[in-house]
Amino acid sequence: MPSYAFLNERLVDPERVRRKMNVLGFPYTQEDISALAGKSEMDAIVAYMQKLGNDIPWRQAAAQAAAPQDLVNPFHGDPEAAAQGASLYARHCAACHGAELGGGIGPALMPGWDDADLFTVIYEGIPEGGMPGFSSLGVERVWLMVTFLQEQQ
Repeated sequence: MPSYAFLNERLVDPERVRRKMNVLGFPYTQEDISALAGKSEMDAIVAYMQKLGNDIPWRQAAAQAAAPQDLVNPFHGDPEAAAQGASLYARHCAACHGAELGGGIGPALMPGWDDADLFTVIYEGIPEGGMPGFSSLGVERVWLMVTFLQEQQ
C-alpha cells in the first residue's frame, strides 16, 4: 500500500474549494469555507469518509438510538476502566478529537461535562455537527470512554 503521509503536509485551499462548490452547485456557508483554513488534505478526506453512508438504514437507526435512561457511570473513578476507555478513545475518537483531546477535525474536548451528558453525546452523537453516535459500541464501552475522558479533566 502506498504511503499517503504527503496528504498531511498539503493544506486545503479554502478559496479553491469555494470556487469548486460554486461550479458544482453544492450548498455551503462562509463558515464552512472558513473552517477549512489550516486543514490538511488528509483532514478533508477523513471528514468526507465520515459523511459517506450516513443515509444507510442501519446507520440511521443507530443514530436514532436513544441513550438509556439510567445514566449513572458504573466505572466512575476506576483507573482500570479508564485505561480500557483510553484504548477505545484512541480507536474511535482520536482521529477527530486528537490523541491529546486537543481537537483537529472535531473540536477539542473541554472539561466541565458531567458523566450523563458526556455519555449521551458519545452514545447519540451530534449528527448536525458531523459527529456519529457510538451506540453500536454498547453501553459499557461508552461508559469506559466517559471514565477515561473524565480522568483527563
